[in-house]
Parts: sequence; structure tokens; C-alpha cells
Amino acid sequence: MHSLKAIDKKLLNLRGFFLEKRLYTEAYALGKIVLASDKQYRNSYQDMAMGETKDAGTAETVAMRPGARKTWKSLSEPHLLKADLEPIRFIAGTEALRREEGAESKEGNIYEVLYKGKVAVAKVLEGMEPTEPKVWKKIVEAKESLPEEQAKHLPEIYDIIKTDEYTTIIVMERLDPPSSHIKRILRTKELRDKDLVLKNEEFLAESLRSAFNAIDKYRPDPDDEAKSEVYAMFESDKDIIMQDIEGELIKKKIKPEDISERIQNIVSGYIKMFNIDDAGLSKEVADKIQEIFLRYIETSPRPVAKYYSTKDIDNTIQALESSNPSEISRSDRLKKTIDDLNEERLDSVYSETPEGFLYSEKYMPETKGLFALLNSLKDLGIEWSDVHANNIMERPGTRDLVLIDVGFFA
Repeated sequence: MHSLKAIDKKLLNLRGFFLEKRLYTEAYALGKIVLASDKQYRNSYQDMAMGETKDAGTAETVAMRPGARKTWKSLSEPHLLKADLEPIRFIAGTEALRREEGAESKEGNIYEVLYKGKVAVAKVLEGMEPTEPKVWKKIVEAKESLPEEQAKHLPEIYDIIKTDEYTTIIVMERLDPPSSHIKRILRTKELRDKDLVLKNEEFLAESLRSAFNAIDKYRPDPDDEAKSEVYAMFESDKDIIMQDIEGELIKKKIKPEDISERIQNIVSGYIKMFNIDDAGLSKEVADKIQEIFLRYIETSPRPVAKYYSTKDIDNTIQALESSNPSEISRSDRLKKTIDDLNEERLDSVYSETPEGFLYSEKYMPETKGLFALLNSLKDLGIEWSDVHANNIMERPGTRDLVLIDVGFFA
């Protein structure tokens, strides 16, 4: 039988995993179990969390609303002062609810501060080895090898400061919230609906070319004469058929959903003329071309992929599904989390549906620069995840889009 401390250690390890994957509800539930079962741990945890704030005396916290706080004091602000950062205002963080100001966030506390005489933003993170500072250091190094057109989408990191064993502060340039136009773009299919993307002839041609390349996967056994002949017809006339389809789509003579039927009509004359029994190969190829093309014009729910690969989602699902019911009650909320992750896997992962991101990756001025950056970082071994509208800001003056939260790049 496991000792209480051994079980607590396992729960703490799982809690750390949940935090890393941003499953904060589950992490909090585990934390409550551990704290309730081990009073000694709870006391040591509180001592660790308080850090030097026990000696903070009556030091005031910034932007405090009258009567908003009574005896409660921020655990983050003493670390700003220790790092010679002068707090100007609280922006967002885990303390927002208790402060009754700023926006709630799931990790750290973010302030506008004075850093060496200039206004900056500081993010205070707690934990023995937080992931985000390590990742920023990797990105700062990688930034030197990126072209300016890509590097401009990364913020300037002024400093990364450790104030004690458990606290790290990331200091970066001050940025503005995105414009209302960009917010709409990042949260909707605006500028990417089917009718609009079909008007872009370059996108249309590239999408059809990629779809027609599926023909290569249907090369039959050379001994199958009928199929081999039909395949040779597709291979020889692929460009001609593709141009016919492209022209008819542009002129709106056919709909995307009619592509398969149109292709079959084009090749049927030859098949009938020579009484070829292709065992359905022509229909199979035509259907595949249509299926792939539709993936391109049925654009993703958001223009920028939240994750590059399924790695993080799959690891999280596996951890949740393998959790011991005797240690963690398999609640309805946990089951819903797994369902949501499976759905997100289909909608928000670049490697699963790259076709749905092609338009915003190559043909949308608002977002194609971000894709160029993210692909370059991937080539340097830094894979992105958790990219979404709230993690993108604009640089004052230039209005460049800038990624501000890369805590779960790997």
C-alpha cells in the first residue's frame, strides 16, 4: 500500500503535468486533494508561496482601489521591487479576482512597469523551473538568425530576472491590443469564407494543383491493364483537366461540390469509346480530387493554428485517460475535457489539417507573416502551441502583429 507521501508525490507530479498543459481546473482539484490530506505540506507550501512577503511590512501595492483589498497583499509585487522594477499598473493575472481589477489569466501576474527609465511589461511567474523563461531564452537566441520580416513578429525581451528560487520575471516591450479589425480576423472566418477564397485565382490554382497531385497515389499494378490505361489518361492529361476545372470554377459554371462529376464526364468519353472496365478507378480518383480541394476551401475555424502537431494534445489525453480512478474521481468535467481536447485536435492542429490553413498562411496579408515566423521557428526546433487571439498584440506605430505568450512552445 502506498504511503500518503508517496501518493501525494504522484498527485503533485500529475498536477505539474496539468499545469504544463494548461488544464488548470484539474490541477486545482488535485492541489486541493493534496493540501487537504497533508497539513504539513500545506504549511510548507504557504511558507514557500509567501517568500519574502512576510517581511514586506505595510508596503503598498499598485493601483489599489479604495476598499478593494483589506489585509490581502500581492505576492508578485515585492518581487518587482526586488528586481528594481517600478510598478505602474496591474494588467492581468491570477490575482485579478482578488484585486478586483485587470483581466484574469491562468498563469502569472502581468504589470506595466518602469524598467531602466522606459515603460515595459513585466510578467511574474512562480515555480521552481517555469517553462516560459527557458523558451523565451531559446527564442531570443533563434531571433538573431531570423530575417527582419519574421523577427518583427516577436517581442523585444529586455530582461529575464530570477528574484529567488521560485520566482522569475520576464520583462518585454510594451505593446497595444490588436485593432478591432484584427480581433475579428483572429476570432472568425472573416475574409476567409468559401466565396471569397474562391475569388483568389492564385489560391484556387494552388489548391487544385495539390488536389490533382493525389492522382500519383493511384498508380495501379502494371498487370491491371484497364486501370493502367485509365491512370495513364489521368497522368497525361492532368494539367488539361485541371485547367478546365479551374476555368469553370472561376466562371461559376460548376460548384466545388461538382468537381468529381465534372472530371468523370471529361474522361468518360475515352472510357466508353474503348469499352474500358476500370473497376471504378476513375470515380475513385475524381472523388479524391474533390475531397482534397474541399479541404482547402473549407478554411479552418481560426486563421492561425493553435498547435503545430498533435503531440501536446495526445500526451494530455493519454495522461487524463490513464489517471487512477482511486486517486482521482473521473468526473463529468474530466470527461468533457477529454471530449473537448479530441474536438480541438481536429479543428486546431496544423499537422492534421494544413489544407484549411493554406489561405491564411500564404494569401492573407494579416496573418501570413505569422506563419512564416512559426514555420522558421519549427525548423529551428521550436514548435508552437497555444497560439490564439489573446496571445497576439500589435506594436505601436508599425502595427506589426506580435506573439506575446509562448509559454508552451516546445
